[in-house]
Amino acid sequence: MIIFITFIFISSSINAFLAYRLNRSITQWILAGIIFPFFSFVLLWSLPKRGESKVDKVDKVDKVDKVDKVDKVDKVDKVDKVDKVDKVDKVDGNLPQKESEHILENIRKNKVENEKLIEIANRIREEKISKNKLYIKGKNKPLFVDVETTGLHSDDQIVSICMILLYADKSQELQKLTYKSLYYIFDPCKKSHPIAEGIHGYNDWTLRHQNLFEEKMEHILSFIEESDVIVAHNVNFDMKFIRNSFANAKIDIGKIDTMCTMEMHGGSLSACSKRLGIQRKTSIHDAAEDVLMCMCLYLEKMSNINVLDMYHSFTLPKLKNFIEPPPIPDGKLPRRNNIKKRNEILGEKFIK
Repeated sequence: MIIFITFIFISSSINAFLAYRLNRSITQWILAGIIFPFFSFVLLWSLPKRGESKVDKVDKVDKVDKVDKVDKVDKVDKVDKVDKVDKVDKVDGNLPQKESEHILENIRKNKVENEKLIEIANRIREEKISKNKLYIKGKNKPLFVDVETTGLHSDDQIVSICMILLYADKSQELQKLTYKSLYYIFDPCKKSHPIAEGIHGYNDWTLRHQNLFEEKMEHILSFIEESDVIVAHNVNFDMKFIRNSFANAKIDIGKIDTMCTMEMHGGSLSACSKRLGIQRKTSIHDAAEDVLMCMCLYLEKMSNINVLDMYHSFTLPKLKNFIEPPPIPDGKLPRRNNIKKRNEILGEKFIK
């Protein structure tokens, strides 16, 4: 009995293996192996491997057809492209000379226009710097100047001068305003015109006790020589008095580049500043405040600095050489002795 069961098991296992290999029903052939052990094995062994179904064959045929069609379409496209290129080449070769020249001329014009656009784009990129980053266009060392005088005539003299030398390149590098300044008051050796005295605010008694211009001109000249442009509001007025003052000491300061904020904005210093929201703090025309207002007008055009904030936060230069005069005498002031004063301070070579 055991031998018979073993034989049936082996027959069923062999049938299962062959059915799997020949793509036949495994369950059916296991049952056949149990009922007809030897006969089913011989029959299964003689059967060929079951082929693919008609549906599978149709799918394969469809796939082959599709591939063939795609290949044909690709070939047709390639042929069409080659034909088109050949036709274009032939047409180009047969273009009349005038049309060819016209095409070349258009190409040249387009090239020039493209170069201009690139140049404009580069300029915009250079000038359009981030609003968060301080920048100052123009010269690297603009010198802002303001003078107060005894009057408007050619023989009038400087009463006070304030200068701010701005280091634009260093300011951009350090991202903060970098500058140096000077502010001097002088004895003009003559009485101021009443209107001029009302503008600058210094009476004759106070001025006659101050330094002479020549005592500070070396420092003033160093500022001028270090700068690369002088900026003032009505710059011709200021430069005329500065040149005259140096000429009195037999010094020619030569040709200097200048810029005028009155020409940049149009109008008086007070009116132009008011348009920016800047108001003069007093009716007196202090040279330090005037030069700061001038610098604000310049930077409003040449930088991205908020000049209104700068004006209110800027520390004005202080007079470096003011001499407190003695009490003013009663009555009429004593007569000036300018020759004696200049001789005592400067020596005979500076006496006019």
